[in-house]
Amino acid sequence: MRDKVIAQEDSFELSRLDKIKAYLSKIKSEKNFDSQKLETKSFLDKICVSPPYFAFKDIYKFDNYLIAPVTLEQIMGFESSSITIGEAGRHFAILGSCACSMSELQKKYYLVEKVHIRNEIQNFVKKGTTSYVVVRSSFDSKRIAGANGWLFNDELELNYSINLSYYKLSLEVFGKIFKRFYSDTSRFTGNPYKNYYDLEMLSENADGLTLTLNNNDNNICFGHFEGFPSIPTAYLVYNIIHKCSDLILKKYNSENYIVEYANLDLKKLLFPKCTKIINVTYETKFNRTIFQVTILQDQEIASLVNFSILTKA
Repeated sequence: MRDKVIAQEDSFELSRLDKIKAYLSKIKSEKNFDSQKLETKSFLDKICVSPPYFAFKDIYKFDNYLIAPVTLEQIMGFESSSITIGEAGRHFAILGSCACSMSELQKKYYLVEKVHIRNEIQNFVKKGTTSYVVVRSSFDSKRIAGANGWLFNDELELNYSINLSYYKLSLEVFGKIFKRFYSDTSRFTGNPYKNYYDLEMLSENADGLTLTLNNNDNNICFGHFEGFPSIPTAYLVYNIIHKCSDLILKKYNSENYIVEYANLDLKKLLFPKCTKIINVTYETKFNRTIFQVTILQDQEIASLVNFSILTKA
């Protein structure tokens, strides 16, 4: 009986994905397709991130899903995918907060708590420059919310799946908690998310390394958050993965890699002026390396991250 139920659920999931892909095909092929297109401003009025961190030009509603095309911004380096797992996580987190905000009357801060993102394409191919993020709100309460969804590549292949949760804070409560980090963000310029952060190697041994982030300029947080610039953890993880992959590629003489999954447990917001130490340990079996990362801010644990890198054998 249980196997029958699971088979029915799998069939329903495949049917739902097929319907979403058909809708994505219309967005991709029809130049002026505007069925269920929503105003991005309506979301910017409800969440506390803004461009350039918020990179959506168009957002569509299909059933209970929000869908947004995104153009590749971050440098891929030697990561094999349609988009880096870090940039995918960034867009997922933003669109997920948009989905959760639809039931809210007032603007709120959405602080990502936990993330599980999995790469569904296990081959060493890069495809296209446009991806499609598809997210829905999975649960919502007064203080916490959740979202899940998928990212499809330019050929409408399923590239990533994700589940994530948020803490929700009103502007008043957020301002009281983080008032010492307030800063005028109206003069920020440029788009820092197209480039790598400068992560300095402090030490390295046989099974680990220690990094630090030297850049304490608030401008590296442009668009995240309004009035309280904090470093997006998804973007910091993108840079950590880049640094770790360089090490592994050289160590095992590989040409490129796939990030199979990433799990994030975010305990504190990261602020540029605070001291950050990033401790990384790793273990390799055959061509798979699993990394465990602890991000410390002013000597307290701010985030716990683990991810797996698969190199070309």
